[in-house]
Amino acid sequence: MTREQWRSAPLVLLVGVLAADWQPEDCPDCFHEGYRIDMSAAPVGTAPPPAVLFSGYRNGRCRDDLICTGAPDAWFGDLDGAVMNWWSSCGDQDREMVVFAGGHAPTVLHPAAGSTDFTPTLDPPATLSIAAWVEGADPSLASDPQVQPRVDWATLQLEMTQQIFDDLGAGIKLDFSVNTLPGTLPTDVSAILDDADCDLAAKLTTGATGNPALAAMQASTSLNVYFVNRIHYMYDGVTCFGDANPTSTRYVIFMAELQHAPSTLAHEIGHALGLVGVAALPGGASGSYAGDVNELKLDPYLGTDNLMFSGVTDVGQITVGEIYRMHFDKRSWLWGSKSAAGGYPRECQADPVAGGPCPPLTLHPTRGWP
Repeated sequence: MTREQWRSAPLVLLVGVLAADWQPEDCPDCFHEGYRIDMSAAPVGTAPPPAVLFSGYRNGRCRDDLICTGAPDAWFGDLDGAVMNWWSSCGDQDREMVVFAGGHAPTVLHPAAGSTDFTPTLDPPATLSIAAWVEGADPSLASDPQVQPRVDWATLQLEMTQQIFDDLGAGIKLDFSVNTLPGTLPTDVSAILDDADCDLAAKLTTGATGNPALAAMQASTSLNVYFVNRIHYMYDGVTCFGDANPTSTRYVIFMAELQHAPSTLAHEIGHALGLVGVAALPGGASGSYAGDVNELKLDPYLGTDNLMFSGVTDVGQITVGEIYRMHFDKRSWLWGSKSAAGGYPRECQADPVAGGPCPPLTLHPTRGWP
């Protein structure tokens, strides 16, 4: 089969991300005793196209590093050249697939034994509640004409951030409100607008109980994002652990100078959705940030347009591994108010290249996503 014929083959694109020695001309063999997933729930033409993570983490003798892409159907089977009977090779609890499709949250499937065709009902996007805050009215003015422009600008940044997540196929729906801070700030956090830092974030979250002034500056059940004039660290944006606990999901985001959003805002929200932690990276960056997944110093694994690349301006890439963590990592804000169930959430902070309890952070179809 020529490359041109392979590209034009009807209905099917098959991608083995880490499969050894796989070539397009071997395509017919890939379908031997293969399995088919019907992606008709994600209409043809949606961007990005569907992807299937084969068997997920609970892999037994199965693989957690194979992805198929295609619309409306995707086929998957053994990509190593030998017949694999999924049903005899893996126990009942080890057969898992996760379907990724633009406009949907990743959908976990546990197919019935013996099935070879699957037609899943894909989950809707996961809702992320955000409370955004801007500088309030100058108390010396009867009516401050700058308040509404600040509200409008923050609203625009959040709407554009939503567009970034939509374009990436991240399966995240922002449910946000834009609020004004008190004109006179409590003494403990009076520097929040001009010298914001994570110590102030901790004062906000730990001091709100019994303190109406601090409680009025945040929403207890939402991810709080503060648009400020300056961050102490001279960053454009920073995500703080609200109670100084790196295993917590109580995050606070500061955004400095509104013109840096929305790419910076999307990046910081990525941190709050579990893309945090430190791990050794073979062949990765060197120096003080070696192995720091917070800013994804994953050279040469990811592009400079990746959502989590430090200083990204035009976001064009997110990996399936990243999307998995955003939805299923215990550090993701999405699990802050949800109970563990069905083996989720998971401890995803392991080697981001080899994976571990979750697929590798770098796992990404070689074509078709996004």
